[in-house]
Amino acid sequence: LIWYAKRWPDGYIETWRAVSWNADGFTINSEVRDAEGRPIPTRWHLSSKPLGLVDTRGHDNFRFGLQRLGFVPQALTAGDVQFQAAGDDTVLIEYKRLAQFLQDMTSGQMMKQAAAMAEASPFATLLLEGSWTQYHDGSLAGSRVTWHQAWNALQSLQDIGLRLQLTSNLEHSVQRVLELWHYYAKEVHQSQMRQ
Repeated sequence: LIWYAKRWPDGYIETWRAVSWNADGFTINSEVRDAEGRPIPTRWHLSSKPLGLVDTRGHDNFRFGLQRLGFVPQALTAGDVQFQAAGDDTVLIEYKRLAQFLQDMTSGQMMKQAAAMAEASPFATLLLEGSWTQYHDGSLAGSRVTWHQAWNALQSLQDIGLRLQLTSNLEHSVQRVLELWHYYAKEVHQSQMRQ
């Protein structure tokens, strides 16, 4: 039996308990409680097989976080994370901290990366980490980029086929990649079905 508990900065408490193990990995019941103690249950299966690939040239702590979950480090030609979806399509995720995104946005590097990813995968995703603080002069996070310039750039990226995921910190980014891995592992998403 594996047990793990963590208190998140926003007051949430998460506990994990391993409930089964086989040659393919183990299943974890995860329960998150909000600041008032209400449970938010989830269930994960962590495989003993590699979940996917994480680029060796990316951010070290992001890579190490994904390696601990079962991603294998390898130099990738596009994106920072790569794994297979249920229908055998490739999922590509580009991880950017907000400051790096703003720099790559103004240099044109972000648009080049996005175009390459959108061409390589129907599930190309930008995972953008950071706090979106707008200053009184309209700038974003103390940069020369304005709030509307950044959001217009994000819209342009979405228009060429890039999906967008926003995260608040490194831990949230690693968690979100695992959640996306679980999401794309399913062939049918019940949350999208209507009667």
